[in-house]
Amino acid sequence: MKKHLTILLFIFFPLTVFTQEKRHFDLQRFSVYQGYRSIHTTKHLNEKQLDFLNYVFTKEDAPDYPYFEMATRLRHRDVYQLDLRMALYNNLIPYCFNLSATYFIQPNFGISLGSLGNRFYLTEFSGFYQSMFKHPINTRYIERQWNISMIGCYFAPSYRFQYETIHLDLLFRAGLSSIYPFWQRDIVKEPQTNYKTVFDYRSKFYFLPFVMPEAELSIDFFRYKTAIIGGRIKYSLLYTKMAINYDITRYEWTYDHPVTINVQLSKHAFIQSDIDFGIFLKW
Repeated sequence: MKKHLTILLFIFFPLTVFTQEKRHFDLQRFSVYQGYRSIHTTKHLNEKQLDFLNYVFTKEDAPDYPYFEMATRLRHRDVYQLDLRMALYNNLIPYCFNLSATYFIQPNFGISLGSLGNRFYLTEFSGFYQSMFKHPINTRYIERQWNISMIGCYFAPSYRFQYETIHLDLLFRAGLSSIYPFWQRDIVKEPQTNYKTVFDYRSKFYFLPFVMPEAELSIDFFRYKTAIIGGRIKYSLLYTKMAINYDITRYEWTYDHPVTINVQLSKHAFIQSDIDFGIFLKW
């Protein structure tokens, strides 16, 4: 945990120190907030091969992924703007990020280029293997939960509106995203025998388009000299259609004579909605 907190310090605080030198930036803002993420995917339960997206971790009665987020914004002469966000799930590891650079063609209208990364959990694969084998099997060598990462890059027109102490930022991101390649091994054994089957999965980059509109409302509460403290609330929605395609190598009884095939799966609708709120300090 100390290692990950140190990484965050190296990311955020050099930016703060850098901005103290005479007017590199006209606006600096640092925010902290609490967020809640929900994920929905369509299910394809008739697949003959393991479809990982059928096992995305979700909850029915609560947000799937509460997170804590820190963000910094640097703006130069209302023309250039840099944004960095880093989100942590309850294990305090910075799994999620969003980095963007914006050029304002007009005072209220800009164009952004950026990249993002998210991580979510997969869980409970044993049901798939139970349906594959007609005889009883032991699945205790299969991980009950692990995680995969989604990365992407995007282009986004943005609009900002300001009325006295009220600020509204609107973005519409559009880009390409992919599940970061991973390797996973599942082992299935037949109880009280030497029979076992090993499944090695190796996924690949598979970029697909996504859209991600976002709205952020912030209000200035208090001013002290050149510093302002305020509150903000943000909502974003990511939509894409994706599949996790992979090569699977199967070993039966021993590791001799493996069989490898390429698996192409149907695409799932994938929806991720985030809502968060918190406070900011700008100067």
